[in-house]
Amino acid sequence: MKTVAVSEETWKKLKELKEKLGAQSFDEIISALIETWHLQSLKEQLARVDLKLSYQEARRFIDVLHKRGSKT
Repeated sequence: MKTVAVSEETWKKLKELKEKLGAQSFDEIISALIETWHLQSLKEQLARVDLKLSYQEARRFIDVLHKRGSKT
């Protein structure tokens, strides 16, 4: 377990987000924020690539790759 220092303002926002999302821990909140960042990053990268893939199709493709990677 690691400790992360945040400002008082950030702490209040994290607590508010935790309540709004009904999360059990701050670890859940931080994991959700990281996942959201990854998805947003993917969306931005897809916008720069001229593929005929929807965001949902790309997300499913990446999920399949992750599943295959975890099996090896």
